[in-house]
Amino acid sequence: MTDVAGLGDGVATVDGQTVFVPFAAPGDRVRAEVVAGRDGTLRATGFELLEPGPHRVVAPCRHFGTCGGCALQHLEPAFYAGWKRGIVETALRRHDLADVPVDDPVPAVLGSRRRARFTAVGRTGGVVLGFNAAASHTVVDVLECPILTPRLEAILPPLRTLLADVLVPGERLSIEALDLAGTLDLLFLGRTEPGVAARAALAAFATSADVARISWSVGDSPPEPVALRAPVRARFGSVAVEVPPGAFLQPTEAGEAALRHLVLAEAGTAARVVELFAGLGTFTLPLAAAGARVRAVEGSPEAIAALRSAAGRLRVETELRDLARSPVRAEELSTADVVVLDPPRAGALAQAAEIAASSVRCCVYVSCNPATFARDARRLADGGWRLLRVMPVDQFLWSPHVELVGVFDRGGGG
Repeated sequence: MTDVAGLGDGVATVDGQTVFVPFAAPGDRVRAEVVAGRDGTLRATGFELLEPGPHRVVAPCRHFGTCGGCALQHLEPAFYAGWKRGIVETALRRHDLADVPVDDPVPAVLGSRRRARFTAVGRTGGVVLGFNAAASHTVVDVLECPILTPRLEAILPPLRTLLADVLVPGERLSIEALDLAGTLDLLFLGRTEPGVAARAALAAFATSADVARISWSVGDSPPEPVALRAPVRARFGSVAVEVPPGAFLQPTEAGEAALRHLVLAEAGTAARVVELFAGLGTFTLPLAAAGARVRAVEGSPEAIAALRSAAGRLRVETELRDLARSPVRAEELSTADVVVLDPPRAGALAQAAEIAASSVRCCVYVSCNPATFARDARRLADGGWRLLRVMPVDQFLWSPHVELVGVFDRGGGG
């Protein structure tokens, strides 16, 4: 193996052709069968490790190699951190931004992932509960997961017992699990409404397993509470927010704190802030608590309602708006000192064009996708902005995903 590709596969060259080898590390010598995919890409279907390379370590989880949740447990930490930084550097280089300084990633730690989506499938005499295998709809029955918080990991056995009674053979559903400092929130995503017996079992489970809230959703319908035993709240700085079922939150508490620290360090002294894709107020509320007047724009009615309620007397103006279809215009942005944005994985190309055309002096861009971030950064650079630095934050341990914060200024131009 000579390298690790962007999705975490090992890279080898055989007869002048590139072969991708899942779960291999640089320097490994392996024996594998190579097959060609429909797109002509050559991949190994499994391998025998003949000699480990210098960057290989023993994976800590028994499910590694079958479960698709992790791709990189076998890499030693220093190489892994450099590889994550390299993902960001590669994305920037593809858009002619190679000269931008990229920090070492803020590391993720074991036992810190506070939200996860499990899949359950009913079987005769039981249930399979866990994560999909890599590139497959097959569910791996997960008995442990070292990246999850202890509270989330501990809910797996009783949840498996519950679902064995709730699901009929062949029935499949997803469970979004959230652990907020020990307060557990579960959202079941099924294809049909739960019956009377299932509702009773879920309510009893909430009590026996000390789950604060259980909700159920079918298709695109709003989640319906099945059991509510305690409030589900997130705290952003000094302000608590009621969390709607299924609402977006950063995957780790420490990662969220790192992102917030970086945003406040760059924008915390601003008098007027426009925040786009504001969500529940992860950055809005701390910015307002620091003294800024914040215009918070968000496309989710549930999130914006929760943010508005939590803001209280803070100087926060909320606006419900689909920013993909209706970006905030340059002349509106120009009334602010700083623009902060945290878009979904698709990025914010239309909004970046408006920021580029505005007269704002500072932009802080939080992203969960280096590829779309780099594309949007190029749009800003073409509009006269300068990307000063990029700070990666690793919230998705042992996966190819990485969060980041990019800081832009007008570079001395207009």
